[in-house]
Amino acid sequence: MDEKSAKKIKRKSFFSGVIATLLAVALLYFIYMIVPAGGGASRPDSIQTIKKAKEIQRIIDRNYLDDADEQAETDTMFLGQVTGLGDRYSTYYTAEQYEEIQKERNGNYIGIGVTIARSEDDKTLEIVSVGDGTPAENAGIQKGDRICRINGEDVTGYSSSELSDLIEKYVGTEISMELQRGEEGDRFTVNVTPEQMETETVTGSMLDGGIGYIHITQFAKITVDQFEDTMKSLSDQGMQKMILDLRDNGGGLVSSACEIGRQILPEGIIVYEENKDGNRIYEKNDEDNGFSMPMVVLVNENTASAAEILAGAIKDDGIATIVGKTTFGKGIVQNDFRLSDGSYLKLTVRHYYTPDGNDIHGKGIEPDVTVDAADDGSDPQLDKAKELIG
Repeated sequence: MDEKSAKKIKRKSFFSGVIATLLAVALLYFIYMIVPAGGGASRPDSIQTIKKAKEIQRIIDRNYLDDADEQAETDTMFLGQVTGLGDRYSTYYTAEQYEEIQKERNGNYIGIGVTIARSEDDKTLEIVSVGDGTPAENAGIQKGDRICRINGEDVTGYSSSELSDLIEKYVGTEISMELQRGEEGDRFTVNVTPEQMETETVTGSMLDGGIGYIHITQFAKITVDQFEDTMKSLSDQGMQKMILDLRDNGGGLVSSACEIGRQILPEGIIVYEENKDGNRIYEKNDEDNGFSMPMVVLVNENTASAAEILAGAIKDDGIATIVGKTTFGKGIVQNDFRLSDGSYLKLTVRHYYTPDGNDIHGKGIEPDVTVDAADDGSDPQLDKAKELIG
């Protein structure tokens, strides 16, 4: 065999080896992606399960009466996989759904500055509040007005979320809104331009006796700045004592709750989280912030999650009296995991404990002073807080 033929055979053997290696890698990858690492046919990623999903789809394709929305089928299948965990806090989001969730967490939205409720009687959309200085207020829109049409489109029967989605499409563009003032008032038209708005998550006011009242409705990204601004405003007005209202605060970002905690809590642990392997993550206040103002904290059965983290740290540190009703009792933390197609998985990953190691999950935080709410328009919980703080 001459040298040229030998080189040709050697080159051919080399390429054959490369192809064989690539095929082996591809096979191993296929096995890794399809065959479960442990368990059997009951696993969602087993060959048997995938085969069954294909079998179901073939039956649907051949027999289902209407046209199937294949994307909706697929998304619901993924959601069902997570729902099967039996954890109400773990879920699956499409990329579009996650984008909306992020807007809420950041505390920003596109709108005109109104809160809307749908009447169950006549299915109309009624404006229940108008924000100060918002496009809606500037256009003369008032509480109680009913929304009839937007740019000529009849919105009767729309849900509040559907209306919000419609308004969001016109960001930066003037729209025509046909309104009705009251149930039987005349209809009129205003022009208003939807803008990027900031959710008001913190409000404050001065009460008698140098008491500053601060209400935090949720912990969004913007809540920290809003809290700082409110604290400064009330301090400038002579605040000497503080009532912190966390009632009906369902939580939000743990990071925001901890940042606010660093402004009012003493040096030390704010909360610690523990995963399934027993590994811990600590959130701490590393320095004394000098806060020493008398404080009462209001909580109720709807105070949950990140709001309970702050309330729990305040109670363990003994820097305030807790007034109201036992809190909700959500002592677990979720993380978001981005999937390859841009969708997301929200999964419960850690348990959290108060600085003293108290597990509040399913139990809640008991107030120091229990006070029932009233349904006559009065606020006995706030009245008790004012009484206790003097």
